[in-house]
This record gives sequence, structure tokens and C-alpha cells, in this order.
Amino acid sequence: MPSTGEPEDEHPVPEHGLGARLARADRAAFDHLHARLAGPVRSMYAKRGAPLHLAEELGQQAWAAMWEALVAGRYEPQRSSPATYLYAIAHRIWLRHLRDRATTPTAEQVDEPLTAESGPAAAADLAAALQTVRQALDRPGELSDTDRTVLRLSAEGVSDRELARRLGLAASSAHEARRAAFERLRRVLARKGIVPDSAERTGDPRQ
Repeated sequence: MPSTGEPEDEHPVPEHGLGARLARADRAAFDHLHARLAGPVRSMYAKRGAPLHLAEELGQQAWAAMWEALVAGRYEPQRSSPATYLYAIAHRIWLRHLRDRATTPTAEQVDEPLTAESGPAAAADLAAALQTVRQALDRPGELSDTDRTVLRLSAEGVSDRELARRLGLAASSAHEARRAAFERLRRVLARKGIVPDSAERTGDPRQ
């Protein structure tokens, strides 16, 4: 989904009972999830600039890490949907790829991605944060319509100038609207018990 960096799933996975089955490391449930989301995960990497062979390789790493997490009992369906948990793992693997190649300053600051041996809380916390963001963007009441618009456009990487044009504001006002929207989102996360240290820090949303 654009608002959190996740790709849109054109064929959403039915959630009823799937999370509980995955939490038990049910192989049929895992195969079902893979059949629906293998393409979107590859597409996520491709949209971030990975060539086809690399997108395939990183996708395989994400699915392997997902299965290891399920077998180890690290997935908690009450905290996030299976798709959100998967994308959290995929995102961390992408950050590791960037860090290993030292392609961005941000990449040098990230922790290890989820594996069966290390970092079990990180992807789970990120997934919970993503789930909360999705709910805040999709449900009225948590954020204003303007906040949701600003956050969605920020996730698309629009500049202050482009944001101002789309909102019909001055550039300085657009910058303040962005700052205020992210602050209100931070408060929403804080009310859910999610603080910056328990989620990924990826820097300026426009980078």
C-alpha cells in the first residue's frame, strides 16, 4: 500500500483464519500466502530500483525469513496481518541490501533483518507499526482528511512544492502541513504504544 511503502495487492489474501494458521507454521497457509504475494513482493523491490534477478533473490530471502519466523513462533496475528508482517520483513531485507552495498547514509544505520537467529522483535514491531499506520490512514477519526492526503503524498515522495500545488497552498504552508501530519501520526502511534525506537527509522519521508 502506498501509504506505508507496501505495494498494493491486486488479489488480497483472505484474512479469516489465515493468521492463526500461519502462527502455527501451517505449510498450506504459507503456500497460499506465497501464491498471492510472491509477485507483489518482487514488484516492491523492482519499484525500488532492483533489477529483475535481484528482486527475485531478495524476494526469496524474504520468504525464507518469513518461514523461519513462523517456525520459530515469532508471528503474532493479533499484532498485524500476515501481509503486513511479510512486508516488514521484506523492507528490512531491502535495508540490509542497501547497507551492505553502502549505497545510502540511511542504510548504514539499520539493524539486522529478521532471521531465525536474530532480531525477532524488530520486524514484529515494524509490522505492528505498519498495521497501525494503515488503520489510521484508512479509518476516519484518527487523522483528518488533509493529514491522510499529506501522508499518502509524502509516501509517494512528493516535494514541498508539489505538495503545495496539489493542496493549493504556499510552499511554506505545505511544509508545515507535512510536519503537522507526521506529528499527529506519531501521536497516534504513541497512543498504541509504538514509539520511534520500536519501528524503523528511515529518515526524511521525501528521500
